[in-house]
Amino acid sequence: MEMTERQMEAAAAQYAVANSEPVSTLTHSTAYVAQHFIEWRAKQKPRVEINHDMMAHLANSSKGTTKRASKPAGLRAKAFAAFADGVLSVKEVSALLSITYANAHYYKRAFNKQSA
Repeated sequence: MEMTERQMEAAAAQYAVANSEPVSTLTHSTAYVAQHFIEWRAKQKPRVEINHDMMAHLANSSKGTTKRASKPAGLRAKAFAAFADGVLSVKEVSALLSITYANAHYYKRAFNKQSA
């Protein structure tokens, strides 16, 4: 007797609850694997707390680095200010400024090149 897709999903869900083995599309429904991945990814995200004092400090310290006084400080200037303090890592700057890790890494390399 073959199992219907609904029975297979129910069996896969029951298997996943009973066992803490990795989730696979071989043993679980695609929807269940996707939901499990979303939950797993949410747990992996860094728990960086944005300190409002730090944001104010970054905004104030980067004002002198902009070329035009009428233009507000950009992400590059804020990243440079964060790296100038020497406290934040690339990962922390990317979380603080809501930019990708690659952009924060680019700013870090540009900062190191400029300050060398």
